Amino acid sequence: MSDPFEVFKAECEDAISEIEGMYRRWMKQRDGGVPGPGDAYETTTSNILADIQETEGLLRDLEAVLKKSERNPGQFGLSRAVLEERRLFLSETEKRIQVRSLPS
Repeated sequence: MSDPFEVFKAECEDAISEIEGMYRRWMKQRDGGVPGPGDAYETTTSNILADIQETEGLLRDLEAVLKKSERNPGQFGLSRAVLEERRLFLSETEKRIQVRSLPS
């Protein structure tokens, strides 16, 4: 059976990569001075916000998995170092999402 944390982690990493790519496109569209209602800029904005919300949900799921494994690390064969690594991943990923707030 796959480690649920690793499954969610992979999904989060894929989602973050997608968000960062959309964010770069959004910044180019915004800085290009041509965005208007209903164009690619608005669509990209909506997509980024939706993906951020979805990724935040994945992070909440990851946090729940981590808390369960912290209560009984022996059951899952996890060392303190692995648990710390997972906490760090969650913290860093949350920061990466926060950085992607959309300035006007």
